[in-house]
Order: sequence, then C-alpha cells, then structure tokens
Amino acid sequence: MSGSIDNFSRISATGNDTAPIMYSFLSTTDAMATILASAYFNFLMQDLTNGVGIIKVNDILLIQGSDGDGFVKVTAVTTAVTVANFSAEFVNVTLSGNTIIGDAGTDTVTFNAKLVGQLYRNETGVDSKSLKMHNHDTAATMNNEFKYETINTSGNNYGTWNECHIAATGTATMRAQTNVTVLESTFTATDTTLIGTYSQCRGDGDIRGASFVAAQYALIEASAAITATHVTSSWLDSHQANAVTGQHDFQYMTNNGAAVMDQVTYIYGGNKITNWMAFDTVDGMISATAETGGSSKKIKILVDGVLHYINAYTG
Repeated sequence: MSGSIDNFSRISATGNDTAPIMYSFLSTTDAMATILASAYFNFLMQDLTNGVGIIKVNDILLIQGSDGDGFVKVTAVTTAVTVANFSAEFVNVTLSGNTIIGDAGTDTVTFNAKLVGQLYRNETGVDSKSLKMHNHDTAATMNNEFKYETINTSGNNYGTWNECHIAATGTATMRAQTNVTVLESTFTATDTTLIGTYSQCRGDGDIRGASFVAAQYALIEASAAITATHVTSSWLDSHQANAVTGQHDFQYMTNNGAAVMDQVTYIYGGNKITNWMAFDTVDGMISATAETGGSSKKIKILVDGVLHYINAYTG
C-alpha cells in the first residue's frame, strides 16, 4: 500500500536542503503500522534506483495515522523508501487522547525531563495488566525516589496514596501495597539489616497544640457488616521454618532516643473493648499452675490515669 502526495507537506522553511528537512503526512484511513511499512512512501521518489525524489535519508517525518501519531526519520530512499525511529532511545508511539502507547509493549520511552500528568493503564478487553516501573541500577543507593514537597501551609496532604478496588464475587486476596526485601540465595550478608517496610516521621519544625505524631498508622475504616475470622488493624505473622540463632520475636521495641517515654503501649478503648488480650494455643507461654513463691516484681500500668501493679513471680 502507498500513500498520496496530496496528504504530504513540508514543514521546515530552511533553504539548506542538505540538512535534514521536516515534513508532515496525514492519513485518515491508514493505521500507523501500515504507514511505517517499507515502500509506503515510494510515491515521493521519481527514481528509486538512484534515490532521486522529494525526500532524502535523515529527513524527519511527522506522521498522523488513523490510530495515532509518531516522529520518524528516513533511513533509505533506494529500492524502497524506509523509515525508522530516531535512535534506540526513541520509540514508535501512538497518541490516544493524552495517552502515549508504545507498539508491541516492548518499546522504552526515555524521559530526561519533568513528567507532569498521569501514568495510566486501562486497556479495554484485557483481563490483567500492570503498570511497572523497574530500576536495575547496580550503583544507586536509592533506586526509586518519590519526593513530595508541598507548598500548602495547612489542610490534608498525602505524599503517596495507594488505593485498590476489587469487584470480587468469590475467594480473593487484595493488598494495597506489598513491600518485599530479599537477600539473594547465592550471597552471604554479615552485620546486615533487612527491613520490609520502614516508616519514619520527623518534626524538624515546631509542633505544638493538640498534634499527633506517629511513624505508622493502621486503620480499619467504617465498613459494611463483616463476617470474618479476625478483623484487626495490625497483623504480625511469621513463616520462618529454619532455626534462628539469636532472639526470635514477634515484636521488637527499642528506645534509642534521649527522651524518656511514659509507657510502651497506650490503649484508648473508648469503653468498647471487652478484654485486654486473648490467648490461643500458647501452652509454652501460659501454664495452668500459678506461681506465688520466690522473688517477685511488680509491673506498673495505668488504668484510667491511676497507677496499678501486676505482680510477677520467679517461682
């Protein structure tokens, strides 16, 4: 298939025809794949054997097809006119509204500037697709950085908002965010810290009044009636199967700051919590025989602001 000279126009106004010249081409009937095929632009040449015609190698074409747009350069004008992307860093893309789509899903779009707007994937007729951001830099200490610097002086501000919706009618698992840290099996790490999720909250400014500062906040939002085994704001779990040398805990708390804390845990129950704790399958931790002898210690607790004690015995 070949195009028509009626839809072809020169954009560049330069009189230097030895430099690359820019042209535009429009087809309301041919798709980009058809236009970019070899020999489509043969109509621009008077002599294909000797490469004589309107265009020359390295000229630039701004193409608008029936299904998108693209910039290409002329790579050959003998035997058949062929066009290609500018370089390996540039891709053949189509424009649908404000969406840039690479062909065959194998192209890479390289940005060396600020990207303003949205990264969005919502293909019709596709059951499952992911918007992926991969960084395989071997030297970087911070692979992906999302930095939010607001100019707002009040109100609600969110650095990153992850929200997932699912239309499930059967068994399903959904996570709004999954963080995984892995030491590869062929390597040995010494004096290493592996943390799946790290949260930090820092007040460099002056925080006053009825403020609340927390490095992590987990919430069960008001929902419809729920039937479940457990509904909990925080779930700690371990699948460790091999022996651990050193302390093995579900929760590890440290105070490495200079400030003195009032308590390890503060519970506001709103008079709507029945029990302090519930234990299940804990024979190694709780026994049927109470200890009353030996030396004793008292553990301080506050109940409604009043100091109480829990006695602990060595047995």
